Amino acid sequence: RDDLVGLVSLVCHCGPPSGSKPYFKVDPFNGGGSLAPASDLAPFAYSGLVWSMAVTWLVWGTIPEIWTFLGAGVIFSSSFFYFVSSKKKREQKV
Repeated sequence: RDDLVGLVSLVCHCGPPSGSKPYFKVDPFNGGGSLAPASDLAPFAYSGLVWSMAVTWLVWGTIPEIWTFLGAGVIFSSSFFYFVSSKKKREQKV
């Protein structure tokens, strides 16, 4: 019963912000008024992995397996490499 209450509470708290997103145009990938190119914003979409691990740990008390952390490390390192290389390219153009 407690698990069901927690799940319903989670859905009720996460559903309205997600459902109202199109009305407030906060989606940076679909013309949300962003000045940054999509390639610069894409790594931030992977932050959902961190949030899902945190919610899983807080709500259900389950610690993700080592493969999840290794995958997150690969994603983080590739995003970091992209930002460093794009910064160098911008500095060379100036």
